Amino acid sequence: YHNRFKNAQEVAEYVLKNRERLFGETKALHDLFDRSNLPPWFGDMLLNDLYVLSTDTWLTKDGRFSVNEGAISMFGCMGTMDQKLYASHHLALLFPQLQKQELRQFGQLQNANGGITHDLGTADFAAKLKAFDWPDLCSAFSILSYQVYRYTGDKAFWEEMRPKVLKAIDCLAGDWDPDRLGVPGRGSTFDDEDSYRIFSYTTGLYLCTLKLAMTVAREMNDESLLAVYQGRYDKARDLAMKELWTGKYFRYGSSPPPENKRTDASHFSQMAGEFWCRTLGFDGIFDDQVRQTALANTLALHWNRSFKLPPKIVTPEGKLFPRDGEHRNAPVSWPMHSRALLCGSAMFFGMEQTGWDLLKAMRDNIIAANGPDPWDQSLYYDPITGRIDWGVFYMTAPASWLAYQGLTDTHYDAISGILTLRPSALAKVCPGKWPIITPTFWAMGEVSPDGKKLSVDVTKTFADGMVVNKILADGEIEQVWVTSSESGKQTEKVSLRDPMPLRAGLRFQITLK
Repeated sequence: YHNRFKNAQEVAEYVLKNRERLFGETKALHDLFDRSNLPPWFGDMLLNDLYVLSTDTWLTKDGRFSVNEGAISMFGCMGTMDQKLYASHHLALLFPQLQKQELRQFGQLQNANGGITHDLGTADFAAKLKAFDWPDLCSAFSILSYQVYRYTGDKAFWEEMRPKVLKAIDCLAGDWDPDRLGVPGRGSTFDDEDSYRIFSYTTGLYLCTLKLAMTVAREMNDESLLAVYQGRYDKARDLAMKELWTGKYFRYGSSPPPENKRTDASHFSQMAGEFWCRTLGFDGIFDDQVRQTALANTLALHWNRSFKLPPKIVTPEGKLFPRDGEHRNAPVSWPMHSRALLCGSAMFFGMEQTGWDLLKAMRDNIIAANGPDPWDQSLYYDPITGRIDWGVFYMTAPASWLAYQGLTDTHYDAISGILTLRPSALAKVCPGKWPIITPTFWAMGEVSPDGKKLSVDVTKTFADGMVVNKILADGEIEQVWVTSSESGKQTEKVSLRDPMPLRAGLRFQITLK
């Protein structure tokens, strides 16, 4: 606060003078949730999981920002890019400037080969760090940078970050794929899942990252670059199907000759590439039948009567994968990540009730085993008992906001002006009103139980000049009715041939065929 106030007394005086306004603005997000039809347990989860903003964040006088991986357990390790992929969706939606700032800092530490560092330093911001050769670090950096650019429309940010993103993507096909197999390997956020050259998690993320790269090449009108990325994508996808696909799900890992080994165990994270493609608005990676078969079998294997929480790795019979010298942490659950990769994927891809039930069951079983305190979510849990294993005040608690993304499937692209409005999962498990949270506006959405009638009431805007050029819905739009915020009374049928300005007070209703 030293940038704005001389001392603590000035802070106190400012708060006292502006307490009613500050209280109202602080409460606005809670009020939006209170007016919705989301069940209290889910709204409380989303709002309580924002506790990392007060327990884990660093914001210095000169504007540098980061999130501690774990306020106690990780000894001041800041940023942690592999975990940030699941720990920062709330920042992209609520505090995009902070999201962009931390990504810029990672970009400043990028190694000469394009590698992205694991973190920003330990208990201090480092001036230089050696990048880990974990492929998910480059993928996470690329995905999050592109996402916040599209969410905010900040072209200056993207002009700064795009060369770094493309350099990180090239590192995945370069130094992080030393034998030019076609996919990078081996390490990842899961620490000890590096015994196989091809890992289902990092392979899926790589394929999503190449989708992103092809999108960027198209935006640059660079056909030669597009051809390079398309070639890498086709090779990696074919390799994934050859080495990982079992006919029922993607095996956790495989090593072609000369290692020549593979496992038919299942890793809970195998849907990561598909999840992030959908979140970014891209088409899927694999054929629909392959994706749906993998999703159904992954859920069946990792969430059955044996478990309170879904384990990281299970055998083909759905039993715990044993701990051994190469898998020290195998028999644990990562429920925060499961909120996105299992629940979010299920809600995106037609298994809405299963994803919704799993989300609530994980929440209930964690509370039953550890008490009702929502202010401390961990990384590791015991899948049999639900007890906390390791990771106090861990940064990934807000992964619940990715479950929200899967449930609502709603976002606004500030570059194209496309509003994606596909709350089909919400219509099936919790129809009615839901909060729409974007960096450019807040609104109250509403969906009918059959998913055919939608409405959006814009309550607050954060940027000028934003318009809706197109609405992307789950089905063909029959008609759109708009109540102008200027007249406040007149309702008119529109075709959306002309841009629809986003203003507080704007209400539009959509009927699908």
